[in-house]
Amino acid sequence: PEVNPNRSAAHSTHRVLDKTATEKVQTMSSAGIVPKQIISSLRAEDPDMALISGDIYNLRKKIRRKNLGF
Repeated sequence: PEVNPNRSAAHSTHRVLDKTATEKVQTMSSAGIVPKQIISSLRAEDPDMALISGDIYNLRKKIRRKNLGF
């Protein structure tokens, strides 16, 4: 497969979520919704959102660590 260097999801700096999306991920995660469904929901609101499932897992981990006081 050919790699497109212009693809916006190619680098993590292009995949930063805004505050609203971060809060939605936190709410949906605490409700037990899986990352694949979270991404689908976020992309339904913004089809051009550059996001991969790893971003959701990393954000969930960051939120969990913050809640534990790390």
